[in-house]
Amino acid sequence: MGCTTARRLILSAFTRNLGKELLQAYELTNGEWSVETPPSACIEKERAAQIANAEFVKHHVALGTSAVAQLPSSPVKATVQAVVDELSGIANSA
Repeated sequence: MGCTTARRLILSAFTRNLGKELLQAYELTNGEWSVETPPSACIEKERAAQIANAEFVKHHVALGTSAVAQLPSSPVKATVQAVVDELSGIANSA
């Protein structure tokens, strides 16, 4: 697993609850979405709201810290730690 893949997995876990709350049927037909707002716009808006929520970020920093402690030393562990550090910085600046 490459560093980019690990970063995507972390961000995916970070936004997992978002998917449950905003489940909609998006269909792409002939290059056109079946809804007015494309999924990417919705995800960007909700991710920004999550990042602005300090308690949400702190909770996920704690989960990430716990996960890092369980990983063997590897490039993946270093990437996960970097993402946790980045989230921690966001939480501390809020």
